[in-house]
Amino acid sequence: MSSRDIIVVLNKMISFVPAEEENFKYRLTNIMESHPYKADEIKINSWIEAQECLNYRLADISSDELPGWMSQLLKVWTNNVQE
Repeated sequence: MSSRDIIVVLNKMISFVPAEEENFKYRLTNIMESHPYKADEIKINSWIEAQECLNYRLADISSDELPGWMSQLLKVWTNNVQE
Protein backbone atom coordinates (compact mmCIF):
# COMPACT_ATOMS: atom_id res chain seq x y z
CA MET A 1 0.00 0.00 0.00
CA SER A 2 1.41 3.35 -0.98
CA SER A 3 1.09 6.31 1.31
CA ARG A 4 0.48 9.79 -0.04
CA ASP A 5 1.56 12.97 1.68
CA ILE A 6 -1.45 15.23 2.35
CA ILE A 7 0.75 18.32 2.04
CA VAL A 8 1.84 17.33 -1.47
CA VAL A 9 -1.70 16.40 -2.50
CA LEU A 10 -3.27 19.62 -1.19
CA ASN A 11 -0.51 21.80 -2.64
CA LYS A 12 -1.07 20.27 -6.08
CA MET A 13 -4.85 20.61 -5.74
CA ILE A 14 -4.58 24.26 -4.69
CA SER A 15 -2.50 24.99 -7.80
CA PHE A 16 -5.62 24.29 -9.94
CA VAL A 17 -8.01 26.53 -7.98
CA PRO A 18 -8.70 29.81 -9.83
CA ALA A 19 -8.47 33.20 -8.09
CA GLU A 20 -12.26 33.68 -8.02
CA GLU A 21 -12.54 30.61 -5.77
CA GLU A 22 -10.69 32.35 -2.94
CA ASN A 23 -12.83 30.87 -0.13
CA PHE A 24 -12.31 27.30 -1.38
CA LYS A 25 -8.59 27.95 -1.83
CA TYR A 26 -8.40 29.45 1.66
CA ARG A 27 -10.07 26.41 3.22
CA LEU A 28 -7.73 23.95 1.48
CA THR A 29 -4.70 26.08 2.36
CA ASN A 30 -5.78 26.22 5.99
CA ILE A 31 -6.02 22.40 6.12
CA MET A 32 -2.58 22.07 4.52
CA GLU A 33 -0.91 24.64 6.79
CA SER A 34 -2.39 23.27 10.01
CA HIS A 35 -1.53 19.64 9.23
CA PRO A 36 2.11 19.67 10.47
CA TYR A 37 0.96 20.92 13.89
CA LYS A 38 -1.42 18.02 14.52
CA ALA A 39 -0.50 15.13 16.74
CA ASP A 40 0.35 11.99 14.79
CA GLU A 41 -2.74 10.17 15.98
CA ILE A 42 -5.06 12.80 14.50
CA LYS A 43 -3.23 13.59 11.25
CA ILE A 44 -5.83 11.46 9.46
CA ASN A 45 -8.26 14.28 10.22
CA SER A 46 -6.60 16.42 7.54
CA TRP A 47 -7.76 13.91 4.90
CA ILE A 48 -11.25 13.93 6.38
CA GLU A 49 -11.36 17.75 6.51
CA ALA A 50 -10.22 17.97 2.88
CA GLN A 51 -12.92 15.49 1.82
CA GLU A 52 -15.55 17.49 3.68
CA CYS A 53 -14.31 20.67 2.00
CA LEU A 54 -14.62 19.00 -1.41
CA ASN A 55 -18.07 17.64 -0.57
CA TYR A 56 -19.25 21.11 0.43
CA ARG A 57 -17.85 22.74 -2.73
CA LEU A 58 -19.25 20.04 -5.03
CA ALA A 59 -22.69 19.87 -3.39
CA ASP A 60 -24.37 22.13 -5.96
CA ILE A 61 -22.46 21.05 -9.07
CA SER A 62 -23.66 18.26 -11.35
CA SER A 63 -21.01 16.15 -13.05
CA ASP A 64 -21.83 17.64 -16.47
CA GLU A 65 -21.27 21.17 -15.10
CA LEU A 66 -17.87 20.40 -13.56
CA PRO A 67 -15.31 23.06 -14.52
CA GLY A 68 -12.03 21.88 -16.05
CA TRP A 69 -9.97 23.04 -13.08
CA MET A 70 -12.15 21.00 -10.72
CA SER A 71 -11.74 17.91 -12.89
CA GLN A 72 -7.96 18.31 -12.64
CA LEU A 73 -8.17 18.88 -8.90
CA LEU A 74 -10.28 15.73 -8.45
CA LYS A 75 -7.79 13.68 -10.45
CA VAL A 76 -5.12 14.68 -7.94
CA TRP A 77 -7.44 13.93 -5.01
CA THR A 78 -8.30 10.48 -6.34
CA ASN A 79 -4.70 9.78 -7.34
CA ASN A 80 -5.76 9.40 -10.96
CA VAL A 81 -3.05 11.66 -12.42
CA GLN A 82 -1.17 10.56 -15.51
CA GLU A 83 2.48 11.50 -15.14
